Amino acid sequence: MSAIVPVSDPDVKFDFTDVDFDTTYPALTTVILSTMCANVAVMGVQGLNNVRVIARGNHASELDVQTRGSEMKITSPLDYGQPMNMGGNVHISGGSGINTINGVLYMNGRAVDTSDPMMMLVMVPVGTTIKVGIVLGVKVVIRDVQGELEAKLQGVTNVEVDYVTSADVHVSGSGSFKCQTAEGDSLSVKISGMGSSTVQSGKVTNFHAQVSGMGGISFGGEAVNASLSVSGMGSISLYTCTGTLRKDKSGMGSINVMNDQTQRAGKSSSFSEW
Repeated sequence: MSAIVPVSDPDVKFDFTDVDFDTTYPALTTVILSTMCANVAVMGVQGLNNVRVIARGNHASELDVQTRGSEMKITSPLDYGQPMNMGGNVHISGGSGINTINGVLYMNGRAVDTSDPMMMLVMVPVGTTIKVGIVLGVKVVIRDVQGELEAKLQGVTNVEVDYVTSADVHVSGSGSFKCQTAEGDSLSVKISGMGSSTVQSGKVTNFHAQVSGMGGISFGGEAVNASLSVSGMGSISLYTCTGTLRKDKSGMGSINVMNDQTQRAGKSSSFSEW
């Protein structure tokens, strides 16, 4: 069995000296973190030919790991508290049964207790596709995987990743997505509510960004083609666009392209700041 990969993080102390769950599975192309209350580290390991799941703490021994075709899905039970109190500010994720009220996450009218998240480590082959659903805790850390990412972050889920070859991210609620580098064909980010997305650098062929509400999207790299849409008071920031640039804004929000090269390239463009 491969050695446990150490995880260093400024916000979460990932310690797997003692574990309650440690199982190895055949390598699959996609790993899905579905529904759980956990701080999770997903680590890519060169030469690894399986998927190893390690966990400790609340509900760790009750992990449900299922495989279907080329996908593996990991879930665990949630702890619930009081029924929904409709007072205060309410963000409703349309049709999902998930609500965030005064910083408390409700699923189907029941408060989810996130005070005792389990600790989880998922070791995967480099290039594995990762999908992230409702993972409640301080954060999900993805490092050295260097593959595709799909994230549907509802409530207060936070994801940090070092490198992706493509990403499709939807933040609904007050969660966040942070990425150091995106390089590949597509980077697509949609924010509904007060969430945020920051990609520091990279180059993608197609960048699609959409904000509805008060959220913000920032890409500090280069997009050949960009489609940017803001409704409400949100914001989108893009460093460079060299090909086709499309922008749509309604409300008091902002769209800013700092280095608009589309006109110099002889291609259609609109105002870079408005």
